[in-house]
Amino acid sequence: MLPRRSFALEFEINAARGGGDVGPCGSLMLSPARACRNSHPGACVASLTVVSQGAGSSGKRIPRSTPPPSNSALILPAVIEARGHRRHYVWDGRRVVAVPQSPEASSSHHPSRPTCAATLRRLWRGMQTSFFPPEEDVTADYWTYIRWRAAHRLFSSMSGVFATQSMLLAVGVGARRSLAGAATVNWVLKDGLGRLGRLSAATRFGESFDADLKRFRFVTSVMFCGALALEYATPLFPRLFLPLAALANVGKNVGLATYVATQPAFHQSLARRGNLADISAKSQAQQMVWDSLGLALAVAAGALCRRSEQALRLLPLLAFPVLCAGDLCSIAGEMRSVQLRTLNRERADIL
Repeated sequence: MLPRRSFALEFEINAARGGGDVGPCGSLMLSPARACRNSHPGACVASLTVVSQGAGSSGKRIPRSTPPPSNSALILPAVIEARGHRRHYVWDGRRVVAVPQSPEASSSHHPSRPTCAATLRRLWRGMQTSFFPPEEDVTADYWTYIRWRAAHRLFSSMSGVFATQSMLLAVGVGARRSLAGAATVNWVLKDGLGRLGRLSAATRFGESFDADLKRFRFVTSVMFCGALALEYATPLFPRLFLPLAALANVGKNVGLATYVATQPAFHQSLARRGNLADISAKSQAQQMVWDSLGLALAVAAGALCRRSEQALRLLPLLAFPVLCAGDLCSIAGEMRSVQLRTLNRERADIL
């Protein structure tokens, strides 16, 4: 129930809607909310008060106001809060009704006290904007693709850490009488030979990549895992470090060259609105996150075995089969999830 003097509200509305010139009129004031114990306990209404305004000494009549749109509610200048809920009191043309505010509108009244849920929502929206393109800008297979790619980057990052650890043990880093000069020369030589292998693969097979993207990508991934196996074996044959590491680096660089060459084609098939650059940038951001997580997990596993030199040597050998299998399975799932919109060699032969 509204207070007894609620007729004053109707008087003001009628005056504002142009019911004719009105003489000395009243203005409507809403006092702060107060609990009213009526048929709805705990309900909260505003008391309506009419403040009379005389015509004044001039005796002039107040002109009528411009009528508002017929379909718009007149929002009263009051917001009432009761039991944590904020409400607007509006005039819907027949009566005063209380309209609950949305969480966004409620939080705007107290910008200095954001709720925990609102903060989490803002953080989640920020992460989505930073790491993922808009859903309408990518194809449906994009989301399956990035899940497999996340697993691939995690396994690959951990494998890389253990491979580097194995080669450091092979060249004598950490030993009591390590020859720093010889270790440096071997390391530089194996990197140089690896770059030559990458150059050869890029110049010789570059034109063939487009013929069958998925096949080349998976075959070179198997080659990459084989190269990692050679790096893992270097501590077992320290005298053969240079040939093993150089051959491994050649295989890794061939796999890397194929990855760099084929990745834009996959991204192009996932883009719906020509947003290739956005998808590539988001892919790099996602890769950094999963690579960092894999690095942290591998370092943590190594820290658990730091008290035993034998455990440090065995850890990469025991982890390699699991990581390699997980990496290849993830790449296979990644390739299956992408639906290429172009003809490869097999599709062209069928047609």
